[in-house]
Amino acid sequence: MNKNIRRILLLLTIPFVGLLLKELLLFVGLNEDIIIYDFISKILIRCVLAIIVLYLIIKWGYGTFLKQFKNILISGLILLPIVYFSFQHVQYEIDNAELTIGFVENILYFTSTFATGLYEELLFRILGFSLIFNYFKNKKENLFKSVILTSLLFGIAHFINLFKITSFTIIIQVLIAMGFGLLLQSLLLRFKNIFIVIIIHTLINYLGMYRYYLGFPASINEVDDSSGFIGSLIWTIIILVCFVIPLSYLILKPVIRNR
Repeated sequence: MNKNIRRILLLLTIPFVGLLLKELLLFVGLNEDIIIYDFISKILIRCVLAIIVLYLIIKWGYGTFLKQFKNILISGLILLPIVYFSFQHVQYEIDNAELTIGFVENILYFTSTFATGLYEELLFRILGFSLIFNYFKNKKENLFKSVILTSLLFGIAHFINLFKITSFTIIIQVLIAMGFGLLLQSLLLRFKNIFIVIIIHTLINYLGMYRYYLGFPASINEVDDSSGFIGSLIWTIIILVCFVIPLSYLILKPVIRNR
């Protein structure tokens, strides 16, 4: 079996290591039913996984992206205010909904989304992409193909959420993950700044899931999600085909041309 194939298969086992770590934390008494402990366990698990992935990146010689921080000052000046106002928005929503949680839980939730963004960007955008691109012998005509395959891998990996999501909405989540993976990979290759994609990934998770993770009351649409599944699926596919894929290609086009 090709060495890169073996490494890709090893990469696919890493998310399941997270499930084992979760069971271990439950065994030692870190009860995920308590929201603070749930966030703490997520932070600990993602940090351990990020360290494992970082070790493999360095060991296998794919650390180039880790050394690329172009336009760090400009990206920081743009993204950090967005992070601040995003946090303030979620805190306002918490206060307005008069939830029993507060500032500390919001901080821990944001930290858990950052840890997830860090781990998944290292795993897929750097290690996964590098393995797939190297499999194709680093030829520039295979660059976009490698981006597509890495994004498919990223989306498929979200089927691991079947352990907590039992409805057909998991399909939409997987497709959305593929789309975001495609854009984030394109941004990383174009701007060569891992900091940018980690923060964007963090904000996507933070703003997209705070109502679910922070215990906001479910709306009628969220309770009866099966009725609108087909419509949501069609719109997701249309957005991917008509917007996400063309935009990603436009972002990547200068990279492909200059290689």
